[in-house]
Amino acid sequence: MYKLERHKHCKISDRLNDGRCNWNWKEIPTTTEQLRELHMLTNGVNTFQLVAQSDRWVCNLSSDGLFYVNVLRTQIDWRNMMPREVSIKWTHEVPVKINCFIWRAKFDRLPTAHALTRRGIQLMSALCPYCELEEQDTTHALFQCPLASKVWEYVGHWCNIPHLHFQSAEEMVKYLGVIGSLKNKEQHHPD
Repeated sequence: MYKLERHKHCKISDRLNDGRCNWNWKEIPTTTEQLRELHMLTNGVNTFQLVAQSDRWVCNLSSDGLFYVNVLRTQIDWRNMMPREVSIKWTHEVPVKINCFIWRAKFDRLPTAHALTRRGIQLMSALCPYCELEEQDTTHALFQCPLASKVWEYVGHWCNIPHLHFQSAEEMVKYLGVIGSLKNKEQHHPD
């Protein structure tokens, strides 16, 4: 929203008038992410009680309301930390670029329309460019789109695995882990 605001140094009182928001945008918010942020901003601003005082900054992460780099750094690290249970066992038989792709898919790090709009990149549409049925996120692009389903069908046929279809990246990773462990058992215990 800050990027869209015409006057970057305005005060909240400049935008609130009798409980109504008076925005002054360079361009109207249009993307899904911008509209979500606008909704959150409007809800947050509507809870303010304006008082006749100078504006001031208060950090609610520290007990005294002051900003400290170490407090903010701790919060950033805590929010970006991935839990241990979401790690992936790398399969050495698979090329590194495929392992990286699977990792990116599992952690929603692919440049889908949804991910790009979340990062503030404006697109003509966030819908899947192939089917135009749903917003293109990782799950839709790789598993739910009719085109993706057809690709998985061809892959399954090529690998002689009937009904190869996944609902999510997690399900695919779990399946690949099972296949990998079976392959390892065959290599260590030949019949």
